[in-house]
Amino acid sequence: MSNKVILDPFFRRMEEIFHPDDLRRLYACCEVAWGRNEPMPEHRVERERRDAFAVVAIRWRYGDLRELPKLRAILEVGGRHPSPADTAPGGIDYDYCRRNGIRVLSCARHSAPWWRRWRSAWPSTRRGRSPPATEKYLWHGNEDTFTLYGKTAGCIGVGGLAQALKPVLEPAG
Repeated sequence: MSNKVILDPFFRRMEEIFHPDDLRRLYACCEVAWGRNEPMPEHRVERERRDAFAVVAIRWRYGDLRELPKLRAILEVGGRHPSPADTAPGGIDYDYCRRNGIRVLSCARHSAPWWRRWRSAWPSTRRGRSPPATEKYLWHGNEDTFTLYGKTAGCIGVGGLAQALKPVLEPAG
């Protein structure tokens, strides 16, 4: 299996997406195609797409999915979920992805404002202090946080808050 990753996060910067340790691990386990803070030129896309098993990018602009025969994952890092209507000609064919085992992942913003406020306020609140007045971003915003993945959560009652919280927590398992 190919281990080539097209890493084309422009307009974001590499430092915004990856902690330096994670970026080193990515380069250690994968052949990274591009990985720069500027758009990947079309001639490089053309050269790399046949061997790519993953694409990490802001927008899908890599042609018809059938031109990426080894593709197994698309990671959208621009803060929105890609839709066929607003991507390059051809877009992302979600039915094709589902039929061919291609995961489409996104850091979509639909829950980000709520999640970010909770995440930045929760550690302070747990220690009996007021939440920070200003939010920190990137790695600094994660210094005193924790993950909900695999944790047990419960609500007493099934009122409006519990009903709104359930779909937010479900992806964390």
